[in-house]
Amino acid sequence: MTLTLMALGALWSFVDWKEGGRGVRRSAEGFVYAAQLAVTGWLLSLADSATAIACTAVGAVALLSLRVPRIQKNVLQWVAAAAVIAIMLMLVDIRSLVTSLLGRDTTFTGRTRVWSVLLNESVNPLFGVGSYSFWIGERADRLAAHFGSFINEAHNGYLDLYLNVGLVGVCLCAAILAAGLRDSAQGVRGWRARQRPQFPAGVCDGRALV
Repeated sequence: MTLTLMALGALWSFVDWKEGGRGVRRSAEGFVYAAQLAVTGWLLSLADSATAIACTAVGAVALLSLRVPRIQKNVLQWVAAAAVIAIMLMLVDIRSLVTSLLGRDTTFTGRTRVWSVLLNESVNPLFGVGSYSFWIGERADRLAAHFGSFINEAHNGYLDLYLNVGLVGVCLCAAILAAGLRDSAQGVRGWRARQRPQFPAGVCDGRALV
C-alpha cells in the first residue's frame, strides 16, 4: 500500500506539472516526477502484488477523474453513485471474476483460510487483545504451527485492527477515513475558487488502511 500511495502522489504531481508553466526549473521538476512515476511503477511490477496494482489503478482513475470540471462541480453525487455501484457489486458474487482478472485464486492466495482461523480466536470484541499484542507469545507459536509457517499479520488491515484493538479501533479508523473523505470533498469544491487542483487529503488518510 505504501507503493500505491507513492505511485498516486507521483502521478498527481506529474499531471499537475503538465498543466503548469514551462521553464528550466519546471523542466527539472517534470523530470523528477516522471522518474518517481517510473520507479514506483517498476517497484509495483517487482512486488507483483495484485492488491497494490489494483488499488493503484482504481486510485489513478479516481484522481484523474477529479480533474474533470463536470465531476468537480458534482463530486458528492459522483461519490454517491460510485458507492451505490460498489454496494450492488458486493451483493453479487464477483469474487471469481475479480480474482481471475488479477491472476489470483478465489482464496486470495490462501488469505481466506487465515481469516477464518483468526476470526475463531478468543479476543475481546470491543478492545481486542491490546495494541500490537495479538501476534506475540504462545498464540503466535500456536498459529505458526497450525499454518506451517510463521505469520505476523492477518493480511487484512481491518481484521488486524479488530484483533488488536477491537471494534473501538475499527470505529476510530472509520472516523479517520470519513474525515479524510470530508476534507477531500471540501478541497475539491475549493478547486474552482483557487483554479488549481490539489492532491486530495483523503488519499493520505488512506494510510489508515495499511
